[in-house]
Amino acid sequence: MALASPPATPPESISSPSSSTSSQQPPPSSLPALTRTLSHPPQTDFDVIAHYKNAIKSNPSLPVPIAAIESLVALLTHTPLTTVSETLALIDAQSLILRQWAANPIPISAGTDLFQRYLVASFQHRSTVPLLSVATLRAKLVATSKLFTSKAKIASQQVAANFLPLVVDDSLVFTHATTALVETVIRHAFNIPTSTLPLHSFRAALSSSSPRRPRQSRSLSSSILILSCHAVFSNGALLTPSGSHMLALAARDAGIPVYAAVESFNFVRPYPLSADAAELTKLGVKQRDLLASEWNHGTE
Repeated sequence: MALASPPATPPESISSPSSSTSSQQPPPSSLPALTRTLSHPPQTDFDVIAHYKNAIKSNPSLPVPIAAIESLVALLTHTPLTTVSETLALIDAQSLILRQWAANPIPISAGTDLFQRYLVASFQHRSTVPLLSVATLRAKLVATSKLFTSKAKIASQQVAANFLPLVVDDSLVFTHATTALVETVIRHAFNIPTSTLPLHSFRAALSSSSPRRPRQSRSLSSSILILSCHAVFSNGALLTPSGSHMLALAARDAGIPVYAAVESFNFVRPYPLSADAAELTKLGVKQRDLLASEWNHGTE
């Protein structure tokens, strides 16, 4: 895992995290203290971690924030409560359990924080409809949340559509630690021809990226690097797989444009002060050291 902080003046070859591969970052919003009104949150027999694991296992391409939101929606459905304070306290406590369990809690926090802000806003709106009971509102929240997650799952198609104009004739696309989103972006460009990108041209570029076709790879005149991204922080820094920062610097020196593919629901509020491992630890990321014996055996 690597944390890359943007320079004060980003190079022209490196795109802004939200320039063409995601929607604009929503304005930061502080979660009111209302979520911690109860010192002892309501108990539940619902296993939020097990539900999250099953969601990822059944659909490996499911974005982590969406899997976290689906788990909280299932929790809300399974545990009917009668007061606003109990509901918010339960969601807050179970969100904390889910984040503390994860080796990398940052993408999960993107989903849990978004869902908690949505709940707070919905309960605050309830004051304008005094006759609306908590049970009725909870049912509406569950239905709306399920609709939100279903729409969020197609966000990758929107990112792919925004990426398409960046691919020109004879493009060679480099990737690193490819995710489902990056694969969707590349497959979209692979299958849809444009006026500036004939279908056969990009297909030739993809096939030539194989180690079996080194000559054609070297002959391509245009290249881009697209990186997967786990989160975008409030200062514009990116949380990317290990090695991404080094590749981005090498690509910049070679004049190769660099883009990060990320959906807007991966924007998070933390503001990291540096890009070292200690800062990741402060953010709750647990990184396992690679032992020399494992390195010799080629394992991770």
